[in-house]
Amino acid sequence: MAQDEASSIGIDLLEVRTTEGTNETYIENNGQACFICKTHWYSALEAVSKKASEMSNGSTRDVILYDTMEQTRTILKIIQGWASVRFPLINVTKGEVRRA
Repeated sequence: MAQDEASSIGIDLLEVRTTEGTNETYIENNGQACFICKTHWYSALEAVSKKASEMSNGSTRDVILYDTMEQTRTILKIIQGWASVRFPLINVTKGEVRRA
């Protein structure tokens, strides 16, 4: 579906496969799965970003707020090491995205 949509609006789509599903810590899911997942994700995307100027994260304001309060959600800790990650939806909520 993503390939069809990208084609219909005239943009390139590059699919990136990650390997977090083979990581023992991720599989055990003892509070570190989010960290492992995002580390794999951003590592894979870093290679892609060498062709692009930046990477984007689709987290909204309410998701980021939740991540600051929930110990197992470590996205804010993870992204501190990825200067090229941008958050274009940081000032809107999930509900506002859905309405738009």
